[in-house]
Amino acid sequence: MSSNIRNMNQKTFLSSASRYFNTGVLHRSDKLCAIFKADWPLRKNAAEIKSGFDLLETTTNPAPFESYNIEKYSGSNITANRISAYLKEHLATDLLCAVAHGSIATDEQISYSDFDGLVIIRNEVFSNEARIKHVAEHLSKSYSLMIQGDPLQHHGWFVLTEKDISNWPAYYFPPVVFNYSKSLLNDTLQLKIQNNVSAGDSKTSLTRMAATINKTLLKHNFPDNAYQLKSLLSEFMLLPTLFMQAMTGQGIYKKQSFTEAKNHIDPEVWKVMDKISEIRSSWDINSGIVLPENPVLVTPVIKRKQISNSKLVPDYLQSKLTDQLRQEMLKFTRFVVTKIQ
Repeated sequence: MSSNIRNMNQKTFLSSASRYFNTGVLHRSDKLCAIFKADWPLRKNAAEIKSGFDLLETTTNPAPFESYNIEKYSGSNITANRISAYLKEHLATDLLCAVAHGSIATDEQISYSDFDGLVIIRNEVFSNEARIKHVAEHLSKSYSLMIQGDPLQHHGWFVLTEKDISNWPAYYFPPVVFNYSKSLLNDTLQLKIQNNVSAGDSKTSLTRMAATINKTLLKHNFPDNAYQLKSLLSEFMLLPTLFMQAMTGQGIYKKQSFTEAKNHIDPEVWKVMDKISEIRSSWDINSGIVLPENPVLVTPVIKRKQISNSKLVPDYLQSKLTDQLRQEMLKFTRFVVTKIQ
C-alpha cells in the first residue's frame, strides 16, 4: 500500500474515530436513532470502526523515536480531576494514555478556556465490537463532564490509537504539545512516538479551517448565540498555529505560534487577531445547557441543546462584532492561505 493511500486511510479513520468515540454518530440516520435509544449509534457503528482500524497498516517509519515525559496532572481544576477519576475507574485497561493539554494543563485557564484532551486507545480494544462500544460509551460520558464544566464546550476528545505511535499524525496533534501536557491516567507517562511530518497535510488543515471560517463569516452576520460565536472565535484563533505548521512542516505550540506567525503576517492584517484575543480575555458568557450530575452520553440532542440553551450575545459584545471586524477576519484568512500557496 502506498504511503498516500495509507495516510488517506489514517486521516479518514481518525475523522470517523473522533466522531464515534465522542458521540457515536457516523451517519445522518444515527441522529434520529439516538433520539429513541441513546446508545444505538454506538452499537450500530462499532463494526464500521473495527473494519476501519483493521485497514490501518502498522508502518515502518524511518524517523527516530521521540520521547516525551508527561507528568501527572496535580492541579485543582474540577473538570480535569473528575475526568481523571472517571477514566481511571472505567477505562484504565483500554487507554494507553489520556492527557490534558492547553490552558488547563499549564494552569493558565481563564473564563474563556475549555477542556482540551487527547486519548490513545490500545490496539486490543479493536479486537471486538463489544469492547469498542464500551470505550466509546465511557469516552462519550467523560465528554459530558467537559460540558458540565463548560456549557459552551464545542469539541470532545482528540482520539488516536496505539497504531498511530509509529506514524504520528503531526498535523492532527503536534507532538510538541506533549511538552505542555499533563497525564490524567498515569502517575507519570513516558511516550515514545515516530513523527510523520508533512507540510502538505498541514497546508490542507489550514485551507480547510479557513474555508470553514469563511463559510460562517460570509453569511454577513456573526452568530447571535454564545455557543456558536465561541466556536467561530476558537477556530479563528487556531489559524496562527496551522499557518506556522504549514509554513515549516513542523508542529508548534499554540501560544508560541502567535509570536512566530506575527513575524510573517502584515501588521495591518494581524491587528484583527489582537481584537479577537481581547474578546477572548474579557469573555464572561459561560451559562447554557445543564446536564445531570452523573455522566451521560453526548447525543445529537445534547449538542443541539448546547446551541439552543446558550445565551444570546450581550450588547457589550455585539458592539464589537462589527462588519468591519468580519471583513478583517476574512482578509486574515485569505492572507494566510495565499501565503502558503
